[in-house]
Amino acid sequence: MKLINNININEDSLPVSASSRRLRIAGDVGSKCKMQIHDASSPVKFYDFTTQAFSVGCDSAAKFLKCELDGGSFNTKINFPASGSSYRILVFTSGNDDTEISSDMSSDEFLWSTTIEQSVNATITFTPITTNTNNFGSMPASVTSVYTAGTEVNVTVPVNWTITSAASDTYGYGLKVDSDELNGTSDTEYFTFAKDIDSYFYFDKDVSITDGVSNSNTFIVEDLTDIGVGMTIVDVDAGSVSGVPVITDIDTSTNLVTVSVAQTFNDGATLTCRASGKVPILEAIGVGLSATTGNWSYVENRISKVVRSSPTDEDIELNGSRGISAGSSISGLNVNNDGTNLVQSVTLGATTSGSVTMQLNQTGVIIGDSVVFYGSTDSIALTGEIQVSKYPLSNRTIYLNLDGFINIGTQIP
Repeated sequence: MKLINNININEDSLPVSASSRRLRIAGDVGSKCKMQIHDASSPVKFYDFTTQAFSVGCDSAAKFLKCELDGGSFNTKINFPASGSSYRILVFTSGNDDTEISSDMSSDEFLWSTTIEQSVNATITFTPITTNTNNFGSMPASVTSVYTAGTEVNVTVPVNWTITSAASDTYGYGLKVDSDELNGTSDTEYFTFAKDIDSYFYFDKDVSITDGVSNSNTFIVEDLTDIGVGMTIVDVDAGSVSGVPVITDIDTSTNLVTVSVAQTFNDGATLTCRASGKVPILEAIGVGLSATTGNWSYVENRISKVVRSSPTDEDIELNGSRGISAGSSISGLNVNNDGTNLVQSVTLGATTSGSVTMQLNQTGVIIGDSVVFYGSTDSIALTGEIQVSKYPLSNRTIYLNLDGFINIGTQIP
């Protein structure tokens, strides 16, 4: 009985792209065996050794490769396609081959097999978001980054978003800097962030509880996928959330979740859990990211409007007033700023209407003058970089909370 004593192929995970690997069989001269390869798709595809490609069905002799070790070894190349799943390689003999497989290779003397996994890509989608949808214009396109799932790497994702105020005579009072979050003064359009931008990123996951609880810090959820310590429960589909409950512990054997503030939830209630900031996001979905202050800029569009008619009091009629908020200051030729002089009210209008009421009389301003406004804007250029150090196992969307650093303009102070 002849013996096959070595079967060798690189069993590391295949890359996402198409690739090839060589398989070598070694043993006694004259040893015989057959080979078959199939993937894990549905329906199953088998490797055709003639076309060197996978196809559905196993009804062709070309789906089996006969191997004979004339010189004590046999070599063949196997082509693997892009974006597969996993592949099982079988080498087998029969009694008619007068060949066995060494017990050092397999517990079955007539069969050796191995499975090779193939890497897949994962996409991270970064999306700006607000709860004040009426006050913003259309959101800019999301930014995506694609890499091999689960990979630890260092990838820079550039961001260049234009955030706009609503082009509306109902909600278009402009956007304002949150002075607690951004550094700068009202007379400049350039601002810097007071803390790292990654603190404004978040990931949301909805999860249902199995049984209702009353005034309890613990409850059992149906699924722990994308749930991690440090997440906050921000919403529930029925009833209400008490305080700011943060997940402090998870028992993965029982799906028992512990939170920092006792809650009362109905049977089957669906909770929205939020991972805010880079540490909870990493804990929940395995995405490593950072976005530091020095790599980001926040630049307001400076609003300048032409005076539509010469004022007779504190009111200035303008050719358009969208993007202007109460509390803004003004400058311009003939503007009276001999004291505190902020916008007291705004009447919204598009290109040939709209007005503002100031604190001081503006009778020195004349038709055709230009007035510049400080303290609100109709457009923000938000640019920067996100550093991704680890990719998730599958596609995930991460949001940038614009409400964390942008306030909404108002008609009156």
